[in-house]
Amino acid sequence: MLLMTIYLVLFVDFIFFFISESSIEKYIKKSNILNKLNSRDVILLKVLLIGDISVGKTSLLLRYCDSTFSTTYITTIGVDFKVATMKRNGRTIKMQIWDTAGSERFRSIVNSYYKASNGCFLVYDITDATSFNNVMMWYTALKEECPECEVMLIGSKSDLSYRRCVQTQTAMEFAKQHQMSFLETSAKEGSNVTLMFQQLVDLMLKNKIPPSPDKNSSISFSKPLTESKNSCC
Repeated sequence: MLLMTIYLVLFVDFIFFFISESSIEKYIKKSNILNKLNSRDVILLKVLLIGDISVGKTSLLLRYCDSTFSTTYITTIGVDFKVATMKRNGRTIKMQIWDTAGSERFRSIVNSYYKASNGCFLVYDITDATSFNNVMMWYTALKEECPECEVMLIGSKSDLSYRRCVQTQTAMEFAKQHQMSFLETSAKEGSNVTLMFQQLVDLMLKNKIPPSPDKNSSISFSKPLTESKNSCC
């Protein structure tokens, strides 16, 4: 009886192993095919949103991807991301947009996502002087891990200009000094949100990609993700 039980257990394990291995192989093959289809004639770019906690990074991302705004967003824990596509200069651009936590306790996690980034929005809150004072710290950490990353300085919450603590001219001078583009935006009103993504994509295309790629080629600077039916997911 004991021997039969052992044989039965071994048989069940063999069947489970065979099914599992077969399923895994099919999944891997399917994923590879999807990735090839997704990357065909598509330029893949990795984009970051970094900056202090509560400066409005998530709000900017959701305004751009979902055309939504809320005052009740939960603070980002670690990192989150969305995938967005746009047509730019006759090219299809797919962006992995990584929304990173601004809290110091997640700093080591966030820093690990800097590598292999093509572009970054360095966000501060125009009503919070401390968030602007910390911009240099974020910029230095990013450049240490990814010196070739294109950076845009973004002043958020421009709709709260009556509470402004950071003058536009001050931010412009800082951006110029560090060879960054600069915009002030409002996720609440949607002001300059689409423009900031368009401008960063233009910078990445100009500095990272040959001017006349082969029509049927695919240029990838980051690992492709499965494409969604919508522009953002």
